[in-house]
Amino acid sequence: MSDGVFSRSYRATTLGILLAITAMACEGMAVATVLPSVAFDLGGLDNYGWAFSAFMLASLVGAISAGEAADRQNAMLPARLGFVSFSVGLLIAGLAPLWPILLIGRVVQGFGAGSLMAVSFVAIARAYPEALRPRMLALVSSAWFVPALVGPALAGQVAEHASWRWVFLAILPPVAIAAWMLLPPLGRLFSVDMPVSPNSGRGRVPGRVLTSLRLTAGVALVLFAADLPELPVALLVGALGVLLAVPALTALLPEGTLSARGGLPAAVALRGLLAFGVFGSEALIPLGLTTQRGVAQSLVGLALTAGALAWVLGSWVQDRAEARSSGSLVARAMRVAVGLCLIAVGISGVAATVVLPSVPVELVAVAWAVGGLGMGLAYPATTLTALGVASSGEEGAAAASLQVAETIGTAVGTGTVGALFAMSVHLDRGMSDGLTWGFLLTFTSIVLGLAPAVRMAASGPQVMQRLRPRTATTRPS
Repeated sequence: MSDGVFSRSYRATTLGILLAITAMACEGMAVATVLPSVAFDLGGLDNYGWAFSAFMLASLVGAISAGEAADRQNAMLPARLGFVSFSVGLLIAGLAPLWPILLIGRVVQGFGAGSLMAVSFVAIARAYPEALRPRMLALVSSAWFVPALVGPALAGQVAEHASWRWVFLAILPPVAIAAWMLLPPLGRLFSVDMPVSPNSGRGRVPGRVLTSLRLTAGVALVLFAADLPELPVALLVGALGVLLAVPALTALLPEGTLSARGGLPAAVALRGLLAFGVFGSEALIPLGLTTQRGVAQSLVGLALTAGALAWVLGSWVQDRAEARSSGSLVARAMRVAVGLCLIAVGISGVAATVVLPSVPVELVAVAWAVGGLGMGLAYPATTLTALGVASSGEEGAAAASLQVAETIGTAVGTGTVGALFAMSVHLDRGMSDGLTWGFLLTFTSIVLGLAPAVRMAASGPQVMQRLRPRTATTRPS
């Protein structure tokens, strides 16, 4: 019998996870393509970044609660809640009459997506031996292939010839199928008694979830402050947000993350910088092509498609390289550095294409494909490093740490570039200036990622010593 991820022992779990990721990929690729139209239709252009930030901030709370529940052998509840929340959020967004209602739908939807992603990563850590995890992560990236290939173009056609609302509503059937496939194998997986770490956080869920809520509120205040026209009020609100967010963030992340200490902390820091740079840039691509280059919605998604397909290719390259190097951390760090350089080149090419009328608009797909290839090399390495050092019973916390970093990176990245875009309009500087500022900021984030990429190779047992959060409810064992 084959010992691959599609062998009898793993087939049901593999298919269930891939279908769930595919459903979320359909949402990600399709909705990102039509959001400029949604913003124009519902009057949300000044708060464009919130469509991404609201989703990601809510997903943080979902990921934290789901990761904690999974470590306590109770993954079925967050899995079920995740599917329900994701579906209800799609329904609210698809029927929203006003931009604030759409943002509420994005919040509900984001909570479900965060729960499902955390549960999926925990399932990969629990169900598969370490040798199969790189292949499974490559397959997870491949689950984006069909949505990336047809999702943006199809979503653009639907928005042009019918309504953007159907882009949200049409994702409901794939979500239902994914739930039908994934929940049974998850039930069997988590019905088996697993060793629980003494640091697994049993009984500390309320403290950790409350900490994630403080972090979410703090980041939301900072992003809200960026949209305020009066500087004194903006500084006051922003300072309050920082006071809430920074202590909560340091409590939720492994100790040493902000300084990119070797091993897990560096992997988590890199994940955040990658999310800030890549997803912040990706939020600007449809907006820039629509407002600056006059590209039709049915064609806007081609750049996102090219990037996603190249990401899949990069993930498979990473998988093969992991096998050849036998999981060498040094070789992994070198691949990540190459990936970061490719992402930086991709962001530069996209920015030039969007902002400069003299650059052929078709080059945006080529440039973002280069960035996607780099992301395929860099992104899976952070997951492999985190899960590789997680002890039994701590996989949920490791997955949640990655999700926290990715969520905050994405929320702050998309929110900041959206605020810069709105600021350029309010200052009568022109939309191109705001887009340029945004791309420069995301480029800087990727360059900064080189430091944790190098330090990520210094993995060892000591990196798990502060994985658990420092909350008021923590008690000595």
